[in-house]
Amino acid sequence: MKTTIKLFNILLVLTFLSASFSGCKDPCKDAVCLNGGTCDDGDCDCPLGYTGEHCETEVDACTQVTCDQNQACVDGTCHNLPTAGFTFAGNGCTAACSILLTNSSLEATSYSWDFGDGSNSSEANPSHEYITGGTYTVVLTATNDYGSATNSQQVLIQSSSQQQLPTASFNVGNNGCTATCTVSFTNTSSNGTSYSWNFGDGSTATSSNASHSYNSGGSYTVTLTATNSYGSDQYQQTVTVGSAPTTVRITNIAILSAPLTNGGTAWDIGGDADVYFDMKTSGGSVISSSSGNEYTNVTSYPISWDYPTPLEITNLNQQYRVAIYDYDTTSGDDYMGQTNLFTFGSYTSYPSTITVTGSGVSVRFTVTWI
Repeated sequence: MKTTIKLFNILLVLTFLSASFSGCKDPCKDAVCLNGGTCDDGDCDCPLGYTGEHCETEVDACTQVTCDQNQACVDGTCHNLPTAGFTFAGNGCTAACSILLTNSSLEATSYSWDFGDGSNSSEANPSHEYITGGTYTVVLTATNDYGSATNSQQVLIQSSSQQQLPTASFNVGNNGCTATCTVSFTNTSSNGTSYSWNFGDGSTATSSNASHSYNSGGSYTVTLTATNSYGSDQYQQTVTVGSAPTTVRITNIAILSAPLTNGGTAWDIGGDADVYFDMKTSGGSVISSSSGNEYTNVTSYPISWDYPTPLEITNLNQQYRVAIYDYDTTSGDDYMGQTNLFTFGSYTSYPSTITVTGSGVSVRFTVTWI
């Protein structure tokens, strides 16, 4: 009886173990994946170029790949396509003449040039001689293992009988002046029939030679365009105009002339002239005076006074005059004369000396402008 029970228990354990092993069966054990496919949880993962339940169907691998815009797919791999580009020097020359072409293509391994006159080249950076005048379309084809690209440009070659393309140029006069000032432009172009000027401050002109007044300081790019029936050319120069000064500093005042006698009679009882000046506004306000620092016994001119600290004038449009006197110790000072009214703002060339005059009177200022 005990032996029967033991056998029964062993059978139960074996049945349980058999059921357990049956539930852990490998799902890829019986899977069939062709053409290099691999099983994943019972399904086949196919390599590029194959599809189907068992990777049994061959397809174009590039249908399974997305490449960038300037790429081509080969066997499932993306490769860069070439781009074609070039620049050239010598446009507009007169036949027979050569054009130098500079290749700027990318990703290319070979090149093909068509010069538009029946000639070709496979050099990367060729030069080409045109024998006769004309307009030629130059075509560059850049190629690599995966495709090609083209770029075309027109080249103008002139014959000796043609009118030449214009060449623009000009010279500048008074460059570096201080505003407000006029700058002159002398046209030295060749083969132009019409001209267009842009002075860099919004102003233009169409004359052959030109002049222009700049009201503000700054740097201005002046452009001349010369044109004829075959085309146009541009030339540029930078004009520098200094900013107008806002202050004048007077460092010296000199009297160049004034009456030494009063109608033939000595100014003072002593028979001499002790001269000083007052600088006044048009309203009579004295802004500077040498009174107390007179020149005594003056018998000739010029006489002058230095300013240890320059006299600064900031209102350049204010009217001024200089009055000249003979100092008199016994009575009122004798009035010898005065200049006409003047303004510092009327000067546009900003000289280092300014002379103003009146009836029989002449006064010179030594100045700096800032």
